[in-house]
Amino acid sequence: MDRIFQHYQGTIDAMQGARFSCVKVLEDAMDHDVILLWMRDDTSKTWYRVFIDGAYCGVDQYGEDESEEDIDDDVIFTDYSAWFHGKVLESARVLFLNRPGEYLLLLLDFGQSECKLLCRSEAGECVLQLSGRPK
Repeated sequence: MDRIFQHYQGTIDAMQGARFSCVKVLEDAMDHDVILLWMRDDTSKTWYRVFIDGAYCGVDQYGEDESEEDIDDDVIFTDYSAWFHGKVLESARVLFLNRPGEYLLLLLDFGQSECKLLCRSEAGECVLQLSGRPK
């Protein structure tokens, strides 16, 4: 595992140009808060483990799928692969939001569509928002 990003704002250059063939979202089974994302990039042949942990966003890079290590009681994986199919990531940015009720935002920009992981508090209440045209 290599930590390729850990900060409360900035650009995640290593992910640019990624084509995700598999995207698994780990959620709390009770309130469906997003805990982390596992994303398979066919361009680099690697897996990204993406999470927001309190005051920062972290991105780890793996050579293989190790998502089973994150399985615990009261969590579920949801497959979002179909939404990401055929899209090329133009940019990945983390933004610190200084707005009431919003804290950190991971923005994955695919040109005509985008994926947002919005963390609403330091406690880690995160939601996934998908918008734009599917390919």
